Order: sequence, then structure tokens, then C-alpha cells
Amino acid sequence: MALVLCLSAGAVAMGNPQEHFNQGQVAFDQYNYPLAADFWKKGVHVGHQKSLARLGECYYLGHGVPQDINKGLGLLKKAASQGSIYAQKTLYLIDPTKFTSYKGAYLEVSPRRKFLEPVEPSGLTYWKMYEIGVSYYYGNENKPQDYQKALELFTQTANQGLPEAQWRLGSMYAKGQGVPQNAKQAEAWFQKAAQSFLALAEKGDRDAQYMLGLRYEMGEGVGMDMDQATYWYRKAESQGQQDARKRLVELGVLP
Repeated sequence: MALVLCLSAGAVAMGNPQEHFNQGQVAFDQYNYPLAADFWKKGVHVGHQKSLARLGECYYLGHGVPQDINKGLGLLKKAASQGSIYAQKTLYLIDPTKFTSYKGAYLEVSPRRKFLEPVEPSGLTYWKMYEIGVSYYYGNENKPQDYQKALELFTQTANQGLPEAQWRLGSMYAKGQGVPQNAKQAEAWFQKAAQSFLALAEKGDRDAQYMLGLRYEMGEGVGMDMDQATYWYRKAESQGQQDARKRLVELGVLP
């Protein structure tokens, strides 16, 4: 009986690990990374898996703690081995080749899943079709420069809702590449791209968040709005999107 009371008192002293995790998430969403890390450290101390995954990400990215990539990877791997989908997804994003076994976990939670699974009859993913289109557009990856083939692939994937392809089409219509120059068509595709990026960004896709920030900064498909651009850059950077971080440094938002 005395032992039970002692353990209960210890649990009370430590607090509720899920509550610590939730408080850490609130702090993180407000970009108070040091406070978030402190809360998650408390969770890790009592074996809370979600806190372990998020603290590992903090160390890997240097959010609220001195950056320590090896320590971050170690914590993420530990959480992943315990079944943390968040840790598995994060590791896959860090290095898809090294952590290919976690691709399933990434697809399970990715709002881009539709674009990343093979489709018939080609067996290619819509993302791969888009990448081939980019190769034809630039004339690289052993492909000749061919705007018509690029346009065909961008149109095919844009019609499936892939925002990067929609943006590419807007750019081609704006410049008259492979099609007659048409400002109205360009703006229509830019607007579709912005809407598609927003849909993915609101579901937490970090690349869409970065691209949406660019759209607001450049005024493509949306009104130019640096506050919104910064908002989405920060959302993307908080998940480790390095282009977003670079842009925030250039804007003087981050040191």
C-alpha cells in the first residue's frame, strides 16, 4: 500500500505527460521553441513516446535546444522503433533512401498520398510524371528540351490537382512556352495552384506551406501579402523545410 501511494505521489509530482505534450505543442505553434522543448523533456523523462519524437525533431533542427543532429536522430530512431508514426515520417523526410522502410508511415499521414502512389496503366506516380515533365522543360536528366512534352505531362498531373504542375502551366502560359502566350489562362492556373497549395498547407504539408508563402510574396494567384508569406514560411520552417528557413533569414525574420 505504501509503495502504491509513493508511486502515485511521484506521478502527481511529474504531472500528466500527455498534458506536458499538449502544452509543448501549444508553445511550439506559437514559435516558443525553448518552452516546447522543456515540456517535451518532461514527457521523455517518463517515457512519453510522442514527446520523444518531437524532442528528437527539436534537436535535429535546433528548435529551442542547441542543434545536435546525432542526438536528434537517436531520439527519433528510438521513438520510431516504439511505433511512433510521427518519428517514422520525420525520418523518411530526412533521408528517404536511408529510411525507406518508413515510406509507408509517411504515405499514411501525407496529404500528398494521391500523388505518390503508382497509377495505371503507366505504373508511375503523378509526382514522377511531373518530374519527367520538369526534365523535358529544362532539357536535363537525359531528356531533350521539349516544351510540348513538358506541357502534356504538366497538364495531365495538373488536372489531378498537383499544385506544382498547375503552377508550371501558369508559368508556361505567362511566358508563351509551348503554347501561345495567354495572360488569362496563366492567371487561372496560378489561382488553381494557390488553392491547391492552400489545401495541402492546411493539412500540414511543409513543401506546400513554403510554396504558398512564395505565392503570397510574389502575388501569383493570390494578392501580394508579406504577412501571409511570412506566416506560411514559418509554418514550413517549423517542420524543417530548409528553403523556407533560408527565405526567413533573407527577410530578417530569423537570424
